[in-house]
Amino acid sequence: MAGINDFAVRVPSPLVELRDEALERCGIRLYIKRDDLIHPDIPGNKWRKLKYNIAAAKEQNATSLLTFGGAYSNHIRATAAVGHYFDFRTIGIIRGEEHLPLNPSLDYAVSMGMRLSYLDRASYRNKTSSEVLNELRDTFGEFYLIPEGGSNELALTGCKELPQEIGIKFDVICCACGTGGTLAGIAAGLKPGERQSL
Repeated sequence: MAGINDFAVRVPSPLVELRDEALERCGIRLYIKRDDLIHPDIPGNKWRKLKYNIAAAKEQNATSLLTFGGAYSNHIRATAAVGHYFDFRTIGIIRGEEHLPLNPSLDYAVSMGMRLSYLDRASYRNKTSSEVLNELRDTFGEFYLIPEGGSNELALTGCKELPQEIGIKFDVICCACGTGGTLAGIAAGLKPGERQSL
């Protein structure tokens, strides 16, 4: 069983400049933060969002992680990998109906030991209600809950570290946005005068 501090990740991730003549003529330099290289099975913002949740689950002596996602969720894949590497039982609550054969994302999650369960779309919209969570506890027993996309306060703590890893002066960070956790964490980690953009 890997410890959180002993787990081999590539942090800080590389910062790579993309050269483009049109940008250079305008005096713009563009860099990509290669968080996809952090770990092959828990890449990018997924590691940043999950690492403090892993530590919290260990501190609480949790043996199971339960999370939510769509059928093609990278978060579901990453949580399954976390379970594999850190010795947690994992449960993925998937929005909608089961479709066989499984798509590559869900097939990977199962190969890493995740148990999949499907929730109809109406119930899924209420997934954070005490009624739905109690039903899930009745079905699966006690678990450490990681929200959809992994976005919670601990995830923001992990994402807040990203701007601190950039060793050059910059004006704007651009970030794709799903649940908003990565963007919120980056915003919290910016110094005065630095900006973010969706």
